[in-house]
Amino acid sequence: MTLYAARNRALSQWLQKNPQIAGVVFILIGGFSIWTGVRALQTGEATLKWGIELEGTSARFVGGFWVLLGGGLAILGLVLLLGIWNFS
Repeated sequence: MTLYAARNRALSQWLQKNPQIAGVVFILIGGFSIWTGVRALQTGEATLKWGIELEGTSARFVGGFWVLLGGGLAILGLVLLLGIWNFS
């Protein structure tokens, strides 16, 4: 357990020095989430984890959730990228 804690501490220190990397990662994940959400909203079809397929209203509901989640992640990524907030 101490090896994991030491590795985690090193990663945390590196991210404190380079918050832009975390910002770019959040923007990429948010962009993918927005893309899949918009696709689900347009087509009315969504595929979830383990291959569960949704159609109609439930797919659009999940798509809307993905768009909101992706928007929040993208905003967080922009905040980190611009240096408005960091991990310290």
